[in-house]
Order: sequence, then structure tokens, then C-alpha cells
Amino acid sequence: YKFVLMVCGIIFLFGAVYGMDIDFASIINKIGPKKAKKDISLKDKIDILNNTVKPGFFKKQFVETSKCLEETGQGDKYKRIKMMSFILAIVGGGVGFALKNIILVPILIAIFASIPFIYVKSLSSKYRRQMAEDLESGLSLITTSYLRNENIVEAVRENLGNLPRSIRKTFEEFVFENEYITPNLNTALNNMKFKINHPIFHEWINALIQCSDNKDVKKILE
Repeated sequence: YKFVLMVCGIIFLFGAVYGMDIDFASIINKIGPKKAKKDISLKDKIDILNNTVKPGFFKKQFVETSKCLEETGQGDKYKRIKMMSFILAIVGGGVGFALKNIILVPILIAIFASIPFIYVKSLSSKYRRQMAEDLESGLSLITTSYLRNENIVEAVRENLGNLPRSIRKTFEEFVFENEYITPNLNTALNNMKFKINHPIFHEWINALIQCSDNKDVKKILE
């Protein structure tokens, strides 16, 4: 099996670069001793027919990493992360060969290649926590002003200087759009809604739209 493990390690390397969905278990089963075929479960058959088969490890990592980068506004770094994964995979394979332990080669390749993905996910988690805190403080300031003057554009404008930097630009663009592009408040609110991908922000925007249609429901913001 040493040769098989080495081949798997090389395939893993290419998979890390190109994001291929590789099933190592099936490769080993085909190369190794033949075993009795296992019947496909009814659930697996349904998944195949509906094209809902779960993605393999590689494809899942690449998809999740891409989403994390897009969420934090760093989608342009996706290719760099893939290249970093490729380089670290080579380093991991080199370490395995240097230790003269062929069994460790695919294992170290997998571990080293996963480091960029783990790093991006940790940054994404930190970003979500920080965004939640910034939204809580920023939306609280704007809501307090809005409940007082019943004018969301004016409420945003008077608090721009106090908003956290992570969300300030979004609200500056909202004020600009409402003043110079579209006077329709609900349209401007809906356009702003999708600039920050966070459920708290989306709920707040929905509540504002309801309030713009009926000032008597302001209590939902309290």
C-alpha cells in the first residue's frame, strides 16, 4: 500500500490546486484487494437522481473558503489562498519524504494544505463577531435618533460620525443614494439591505420599511 498512499498524496496535491472532488477511498478500493461490493442505499440512489450528492472534502473546503472571503469583502484573495494551499501541500509532502515515512506523506499533505482554509474560517468567525457588535452599537444609535425625529435619512446623517468604520460606508452610500439617485426611501433601504450580509441588519431594514409605510408600528424597533 505504500505506492498507493504515495499516489493518493500526489492526487491530493493536484486536487488542492484545482479544487477537484476526489474520493480516495474509492481509489484505494480499486487499486487494493477486491472486496465484496456494498449495495447502494436508497438515500444515496435518491441523492444521485436528484443531483444532491454531498460534495467531497476538497470541494466543500473551496466552496466554504470562497463564501468566507466574499463575506469579508476579500473575494479577490481566493486564488491566492488556493496557491498557498498548493505550496503548503508541497511542503507537507516534502516533510513526509524527509522523515522517510511514506505513510505520513498524504496525511501531511492534507494537514498542510488545509492550513489556509482553517485560517480563513477563523478570520471569518472573528469578522462575524465583530460585525455583530458593530451593528448592535451602530443600529442602536440610528434607531434612537429615528424614534425621536421619525426621519431615517436624517437619523443616519446625524450619526455617521459615530458609526463603526465597518458599517459607516454603507450608511454613507445610503444617504447619498437617497439624496441624489432615488428619492424612494424603500428602494434605497432595500438596496442597502444586501450590502451587509447579516440577519440582524436584514431584520432591522425590514422593520424600517414597515415603519416607513406606517409610523404607528415604530414600537417594533424599540
